[in-house]
Amino acid sequence: MLIRTLLTDTGSVLSIQVLGNKKPVNMVVFGSGAQAESHIRAFVSAYPSIKSVIVVARRSTPRSEALVKELSAALAGVEVSQGVASYSAGTSDNFDLSAAVGAADLICTMTSSTEALFASKDVKPGAHLCLIGSYKLHMREVEDELVKRAGVVMVDSREACGHEAGELVGLGEDQLVEIGEIVNEQPGALDKVAASGDVTLFKSVGLGVQDVAIASVVLDEAERLGLGSVVPNYD
Repeated sequence: MLIRTLLTDTGSVLSIQVLGNKKPVNMVVFGSGAQAESHIRAFVSAYPSIKSVIVVARRSTPRSEALVKELSAALAGVEVSQGVASYSAGTSDNFDLSAAVGAADLICTMTSSTEALFASKDVKPGAHLCLIGSYKLHMREVEDELVKRAGVVMVDSREACGHEAGELVGLGEDQLVEIGEIVNEQPGALDKVAASGDVTLFKSVGLGVQDVAIASVVLDEAERLGLGSVVPNYD
């Protein structure tokens, strides 16, 4: 899980570096697990412009409360708060989900939801979204309308997302651009995504080859530092 988390938040940060707002201020995160914490720390480290982080949950739990408390202490100059709301209703006694989403420059979703977490109409033009949670065709975290607003979607893998991402069902291959194509400066890849809609969207489902690559890096570093134990004759 740690390896997959490290890879996913690296891809998410890279996605906004090549596509999104270069100075995001307000960040909204759906979910309170390891992916949420990792993404918040990674984005705040990469973008000191971030001054507000709202962790949205269906209900307050010891895990979500601990995450907010820990990040509040760790991230100097960043206001970290929790918003509790029914995603369908969008409000609670002290939190307006629509307003929070509407003010967000950066929205990250990492839930197991099977329905949209917020309304497309609430997302402002220029916002960047990282969708991490869904990995089966019946799962989804955003409305079809928001995907349409993005136009061409940036993905970690065209093939994997086409088979696993519920939000992208029905999109043709010409509507998906792999992040590697942009990083490797494939002609027209960046322009195709950047000019296609009024929001930018990155969808990641994770790849086994990425796990192998980062595991190799971790192993090399552990050997360099003399950490860990070697198990003889293990296969």
